[in-house]
Amino acid sequence: MRKRILISDIAKNLGVSVTTVSFILNGKAKEKRISEGLTKRVLDYVKKVGYKPNQLAQSLRTGQSKILGLIVEDISNPFFSNVAKYIERIAYDNGYHIIYCSMDNDETKARELIQLFYDRQVDGYIITLLKAWMTRWPI
Repeated sequence: MRKRILISDIAKNLGVSVTTVSFILNGKAKEKRISEGLTKRVLDYVKKVGYKPNQLAQSLRTGQSKILGLIVEDISNPFFSNVAKYIERIAYDNGYHIIYCSMDNDETKARELIQLFYDRQVDGYIITLLKAWMTRWPI
């Protein structure tokens, strides 16, 4: 596996500051009066080396993971898979990705999955419950 390319690596290889690279990657080049030539050079280099921003670092900075958790009874059930497909389309259109989990009619597993979502700091979660669950497991 290749070593992750960092903004500092890009800056060092191009002979510019990390701050300059950061401004360019965050779309602030014009605002910060960075020349179009330098902006193009940085963006071309980023594309050439295949730089991808660190999602974890971004989520720490912004407070958003852009991930939603979805817990369904059984993802192989056509009803739940259709619901999941619809939710995923709306989420994706709004810049989010979905983590799917099936609880398999197991309350303990459902609670563990909710805790997992909480621990991983997903931006939100959606739980589809069967009617029987709603009477014995208040939310």
